[in-house]
Amino acid sequence: MRECRQCGFPRKFATYFDWREDGTIISTDRSGTRAQIALLNAGEFESIFNDLSHTIGLNVDPFLVKAYKGIGKAIYGHTPIRHVAFLPNNRFFRPQFLARALLKLTAADVATLGTGRVSLDRYAPGASAVVRFTYPCLYPLLAGSAAAMYESVEGISDSDVEFELDAGDLVVRLRPAAERALSTELEERLHYEEAVPIEGPVRYSRCRECGAPALAGLTFQWDTNRGVIKNRLTGEREVVVAVQAVNAILRELELELGEGIPGIIYGHQKALTRERLESRSERDAERFWDEYLADMALRGMGYPMSIARTASSVRVEIANAYNLVLYAAKTAAAFEVSSGQASEIQWERREGNLGTFTLTPVAGAA
Repeated sequence: MRECRQCGFPRKFATYFDWREDGTIISTDRSGTRAQIALLNAGEFESIFNDLSHTIGLNVDPFLVKAYKGIGKAIYGHTPIRHVAFLPNNRFFRPQFLARALLKLTAADVATLGTGRVSLDRYAPGASAVVRFTYPCLYPLLAGSAAAMYESVEGISDSDVEFELDAGDLVVRLRPAAERALSTELEERLHYEEAVPIEGPVRYSRCRECGAPALAGLTFQWDTNRGVIKNRLTGEREVVVAVQAVNAILRELELELGEGIPGIIYGHQKALTRERLESRSERDAERFWDEYLADMALRGMGYPMSIARTASSVRVEIANAYNLVLYAAKTAAAFEVSSGQASEIQWERREGNLGTFTLTPVAGAA
């Protein structure tokens, strides 16, 4: 992959990823479609859903597959894959080599997300497909993505999805569903919305040649041959996730499993983030908060319209968080580490992208 001669950042991402001054990242694909994306720690994102499954005693993977598939189908509707649905469903019009060629076009884009490399093991038009991911992570989301591609190619409304590990690879088996499982109501909830950036206060020191933030080049390293993004500072794996997909997943979990789900996820995310932050040596409060908010902005998680801090509280207003519950949990973790006290949250507003919340020490805590 070609890199910028001045800063070493991949030129492709400097072209298609726009780090905005509102703390978001807008990705523009080859069709011109714009989507808000975020760079997330892969292990941490997986842990949230694994912990949720353990807490409620129910495997949430099917809900993750369903939600990610819904958004994926809307996205693939803008790619060359959509044209195959109009071809007759037989091996003469849909030979293996055509299916592999189309998937190869998509594979390069999938690899940029950091979730591995995708390839096609087998394809029988109208009957089944087997998709393979090497160097995989976020297994249910990859299965949902594969199902979205398959249904877009087949021109069908739903499919049966099975996935398993095979010598470290993720193998996804797909076939047309015997019965339609995705309701019209659910499809309407999972429609794709193009990102609309807003103005903000974040300022980046940018490379003069490619325009990418200098910190992005110092922090993230892409290996598109394997489909892996590595954090240079921590050595951990990162992934690019569509913000709308994150919100769709958490919204569907809440609708399907109950209104208590956001609170459980909030607690898990806060605990994971607090554990990471406690290892930081920086204890100057002003610098700690400036660096922490800037790091979240660099990842495309958003940036507050206003933040008011006192010795005993933090009040945040934000209009572009990648997810309000997760952003609030990360902010709460920072508050607890900086104050040394457990916190509780009071929501004044949690509606769409707009959120206002206040963090204070737990009442009665020592």
